[in-house]
Amino acid sequence: MDLSSKAKVTPSKHNPFFGAVLPDSGLTRAQERKAEAMRAKLRRNQASYGLPEFYTVRLPKPVRPGHAHEPVDFDYWKCPVISASKDRTRICVIAPDGTDAWINWEKTR
Repeated sequence: MDLSSKAKVTPSKHNPFFGAVLPDSGLTRAQERKAEAMRAKLRRNQASYGLPEFYTVRLPKPVRPGHAHEPVDFDYWKCPVISASKDRTRICVIAPDGTDAWINWEKTR
């Protein structure tokens, strides 16, 4: 019996950028719940530090086995902004699963 066809890969680290986006807001339910709970803090940080309300995170989609020759496709996630690092190189957003995620802040010029 060939067990390799039944093997499952279990990631050691959870991917927070996963979830079903709601069509009306562009956010996941978990993002909406956390943003609603943190509404006062989010608005205060935006006003005090000049942060954007949302940031779009661009991540490559996983490559399917046997399709490595295809061009890279990307997922775009709209994420509410919580805060930024002092040197403004990293930004903390509410990831689609509702957790805080620090990512590199690529500002448009």
